[in-house]
Amino acid sequence: MSLPRISIKSLMAFVVLVGVGLAALAKPNNGWATVLSAFFLATLPTSLLGVIFRRGPARVGWVGFAVFGWSFFVLLYCSIGIANPHLVAGSAPLVGFDFRWSLLRLQQALFAVASLDGKEVDGLLEIFGKQDWESQSRVALSLMGLTLALLGGWLARAFGRPEAPPA
Repeated sequence: MSLPRISIKSLMAFVVLVGVGLAALAKPNNGWATVLSAFFLATLPTSLLGVIFRRGPARVGWVGFAVFGWSFFVLLYCSIGIANPHLVAGSAPLVGFDFRWSLLRLQQALFAVASLDGKEVDGLLEIFGKQDWESQSRVALSLMGLTLALLGGWLARAFGRPEAPPA
């Protein structure tokens, strides 16, 4: 069995992801939590597009990414709901991984920057710079979800690779 070849492009992408992840974990604040959870949420439907429109070995990788990423998302969301059902109903923010909060903050940031209102931008920078347990857990869970999804894609490609004929 031959080892899979890793391209320079893949290696550079991996280094960038590890660098961003380490930077986010060094000072986990609301800004990192919002960006990473929004990125994780954006990759899940993108993986479905990869499954639908790609063919061959690339599709196998997207299938693995989608299965592992969506599984982590569903497991996380359902475990929060099982542990505390009133949190999912919307009466209180989800502890650990509140997607609605992240998307709301991202929307507010985009509108504040688009309108160039200095007071709103200063307020958002203060909110995004706040470090607390919730932002730390959202950063960690987003990175875990992305890592599991990437590992799922890599495993699927490894399993989907044709076996070499015996020599």
